[in-house]
Amino acid sequence: MNKARNQATFDDKAMTYRHFGKYYRRKCVFAEPSAKGAEAIRSFAGKYGDFIAKPIEKAGGSGIEIVHGNHPDELDTIIEKLLKKYQYGLFVEELIGQADSMKELHPSSVNTVRIPTIRVSEKETVIFHPFLRVGRGSSVVDNAGAGGIICALDAKSGTVIAARDEVGNEYPVHPETGVKLIGFVVPQLQSAVQTAKELAQVIPSNRYTGWDLALTKNGWIMVEGNARGQFVWQYSTLEGCRSEIYELFKKWE
Repeated sequence: MNKARNQATFDDKAMTYRHFGKYYRRKCVFAEPSAKGAEAIRSFAGKYGDFIAKPIEKAGGSGIEIVHGNHPDELDTIIEKLLKKYQYGLFVEELIGQADSMKELHPSSVNTVRIPTIRVSEKETVIFHPFLRVGRGSSVVDNAGAGGIICALDAKSGTVIAARDEVGNEYPVHPETGVKLIGFVVPQLQSAVQTAKELAQVIPSNRYTGWDLALTKNGWIMVEGNARGQFVWQYSTLEGCRSEIYELFKKWE
C-alpha cells in the first residue's frame, strides 16, 4: 500500500513534525546529542517547564518519559543524562493537556485514539476499525505493547464495544481507575475521523497509515503517525478482518 521511502518520514519524529506540524498544536523540538542539543533542551525547559522526551529512533512507546524541566538548579544534570541516554538524539514536546473526559480513564497517560486510514482512491479514504488506547499502572504511555488496554470502537458512535490487552485479558472496567470501559463513548469521534482523513492527504503515496490522536479542550491533535501502524481492533473483539481488507483491494485505484 505504501511507498518504501515514506517509512523514514514517519520513523524520524523530527521529520514527521516538519510534515505535519500544524496538526500537533503544541511546541516540539529535536535535540541532537551535542552542545547545540543541550542548549535546545535548556531553552525549551525555560519556556515550558516539564516536557515529554521521546527517543528519535524507537517506537511503541519505548523510552518515552516525562522530564521535570522546571527545576533550574537540576537542569544541567538532567540534560546531561538525557543526551547520554538518547544516543541518536531526542524529540522534546510540550505536555499535552487532554480533555477531562479522556483523562479520567487513566490520568497518568495521554489516552489516544488510533485511526487507521486507507486511501483506496484519490477521492475516497476509508476509516478502518478505529480503537481507543488506555494506559495502565504508572505508565505515561497508552501503547498496548507497554501494557495498555485496546478498546475497539464503533466507528460511527465512538462507543467502546470490546476491551482487552495484548494477551487477551478482558477489561469491562479499568482495573486501576474503576472507570467503565465497555459502553464508554469517545467524545467528538467524527471530528477525529475528519482530522485523520485530512492527515491522510499530506503524504498521499502512503495509502495506509495509523494516526494517533489526542483530545484536548481545544479539539483533536496529532500525537504521531505510523506508516505501518498496527490495526489491533481484532485483539479486543476476537474477530478477524482479512475479508474486509480483500474487499478494499477490489476498490483499489
